[in-house]
Amino acid sequence: MVSNYEGMILKKSGQARFLCFVVTAIAKLATYHRELIPRARVCLAKVARSRYVLDKTVWMRARDYLGLMNEPAICLSILGPSSGSHHCPATVRWSEGGTKAVAHIPFYLLGEKDGPPFHDYSLSDIVGKT
Repeated sequence: MVSNYEGMILKKSGQARFLCFVVTAIAKLATYHRELIPRARVCLAKVARSRYVLDKTVWMRARDYLGLMNEPAICLSILGPSSGSHHCPATVRWSEGGTKAVAHIPFYLLGEKDGPPFHDYSLSDIVGKT
């Protein structure tokens, strides 16, 4: 027999899982249908800014997807179809990562390091001094 407190915890956990599913579905729909992006951003922003979010994981997921939507190619590769799509040339194929160079990866995907990457050379070393 489940006590009232345990029942409330289970109900809250189920609601949080459901809301995470809904937030993911909204982000995926906006990824597939570009015309939905403005509405999806408004919806995810409301969840991300809400003080009364049911669970921290729901808030974090909404915030992460909102940030991810600022990088369309990466968003499509993460939330898009699992098979390679020929009509989307900007899709990153993670399985080919060892053989290709990726020119622009947002720093929040690189181990949460802020700021520019560390280089031991300057642009003038590559281009030459004029």
